[in-house]
Amino acid sequence: MKVHFLSISLFSSIPSLRFIVDSFLDKNFRVAITELSIKNSNNYFVNKNIEHNLIAEFDNFDRLKVGLKKIAFKKYLTICKILLSKKDDLIYTNDFQVVFLKLLLNKKSKLIYHQFELIEPTFLGKIGNFVFKYVLKNANKIDLCIFPEQNRADYFINISKALKDKVMIFPNTCKLVTSNLVDEKSCIDFIPDSQFIVLHTGVLGVAEHYYDTFLRATQLFKKEDNVAFVFIGRKTTEIDRFIEENKITNIYFIANIPHQELLKVYKKANLGLILYKGVNLNIEYCAPNKLYEFWSNGIPVLAHTLQGLQPLFNNKVLGLLTDFSKEEIVYSTILNLKNSTDHLKEEVKKYFKENFEINIYQNELNNKIAALFTFNKN
Repeated sequence: MKVHFLSISLFSSIPSLRFIVDSFLDKNFRVAITELSIKNSNNYFVNKNIEHNLIAEFDNFDRLKVGLKKIAFKKYLTICKILLSKKDDLIYTNDFQVVFLKLLLNKKSKLIYHQFELIEPTFLGKIGNFVFKYVLKNANKIDLCIFPEQNRADYFINISKALKDKVMIFPNTCKLVTSNLVDEKSCIDFIPDSQFIVLHTGVLGVAEHYYDTFLRATQLFKKEDNVAFVFIGRKTTEIDRFIEENKITNIYFIANIPHQELLKVYKKANLGLILYKGVNLNIEYCAPNKLYEFWSNGIPVLAHTLQGLQPLFNNKVLGLLTDFSKEEIVYSTILNLKNSTDHLKEEVKKYFKENFEINIYQNELNNKIAALFTFNKN
């Protein structure tokens, strides 16, 4: 049997999916991945027995944004051709548009919809709204729906005809990190070891992040506090303007690096940041992959009190949820954590392994998939 991971987006950029791909490979399934790609963004699937079909490849994220309209017809045509040619395989997708096309064009293949981004119909355009409403009305025909958090699953069930027994929770988690990379060079080696490193990874935007209050809070720290703020990833032009206008000098911005290189940075970080602001349900309900990556590396996390995070922060070794709308609270909270987190790395790792490691959820997914098929592989 062959598993087709079909996406009109950046499938390989979703860290937790690489473990799911590996799980199929371990069971000797044939695997094909069809997606968009950004050059040198990761090499997790290099030298693996995977049929990797690139609808289009871009030099960087900015080029991708500019080029999406030009390849719109090509990406949907590519997906349609694959769906029409596969009748007995497994289709695995993270895009509701692919679900729509599969329901229309392919009635025989099994379908798994792994929703990473909560979709609110009110934020979709006319065509997107039509497509998503069709998916909702026919959600009972999806063989398995996977969601990262329970609140996202409940939301989808409430607005669709999805069957509860076809829904499972699979957090955006990962494996416990056990490799010793502490002596390898990283992009933050210029920061002295005496500094308490507060780390943010991923895109830093405007509306969806507490960027303004947090960046102002960084200015409350004195030199003798020995706190360094590191941001790795893309930032918007509004962030650049804010930094220039407020003459912020004690934080470090580093451009995107391959995901694997983050392991070297995590070894040196003391506190992880999640700066999401709940401007919509997708963000309010989220517990992102960076949260689990921090914990898997033994790094406590500081975040705002989002609904998606509150059920998870049930042990003090994991970090703290606080009010990111108030600069003084952010400042005092980081100082308090600085004085109490030095000895927690192993405790954080232990708690992660026992409660969040991906193997826990992978076993359940394997059982769900086994129930869909008789495993007679070609």
